[in-house]
Amino acid sequence: MKVANTYWADSRLSAQRPHARTLTIDTATPRERAVSKTESRRLGKISPVAFFTVVLMALTALCFTATLRAHAERETALLKHQTMSSNVEQLRNANNALAEKVRRVETDPRMVEQMARERLRMVRPDEMVVPVD
Repeated sequence: MKVANTYWADSRLSAQRPHARTLTIDTATPRERAVSKTESRRLGKISPVAFFTVVLMALTALCFTATLRAHAERETALLKHQTMSSNVEQLRNANNALAEKVRRVETDPRMVEQMARERLRMVRPDEMVVPVD
């Protein structure tokens, strides 16, 4: 009594063995070889000149877009700088006006009296206050 097929492993091994390479002799003429080269170029091979041209065009486009972006960012930065400069100038003018007012309050007695009358509602001892509705 047989338990298993013993020939199965042998047939499988023979099917996996590599076949011997066959040597082929090229019988094409030089003209046929030249035609086959041009056909292969048409079928997907790119000439080095065309490849260089495509790469050069891509790099040119990349540089052009980078330059445009840099110019746009520069213009934006210049506008922000001008806006901030005008704001700084306005704040300096306001600061100078306040400094002048402080100097006048500290040195001019008439200004001190005016500030006391306006803000603190003070009056002189010889003056009389009459409320008006």
